[in-house]
Amino acid sequence: MKISEFRKLIREEVRKVIKEGTIESLSVDPKLLKVTDKDAESTMNAIESKYKLKLLKKINSKMADMPVEISQIIGTSYIVVNETGFGVIFNATDMPKVVAAIKDGSYFG
Repeated sequence: MKISEFRKLIREEVRKVIKEGTIESLSVDPKLLKVTDKDAESTMNAIESKYKLKLLKKINSKMADMPVEISQIIGTSYIVVNETGFGVIFNATDMPKVVAAIKDGSYFG
């Protein structure tokens, strides 16, 4: 492998790690919305039982078996990402970053 190819590979991996850390750090604690979060799956159920949701996007990703849904949590400035029953909350302003991470696969770690 040429040194230039090796450097390019390292840069790609570093970018991927930075994106993964960024998306994880953008998530909002479910306690902020006063929903219980015994585990990620119960978080989605708690959000659905307490708030109305408006579906904003369905995104196909090669990393997920089913489309990932992004919904607005009505009455708040938050969105929730529903990946086959697992809910993760983000600020609505971070939606472009979240969509990009889902599309490129870095959202899934």
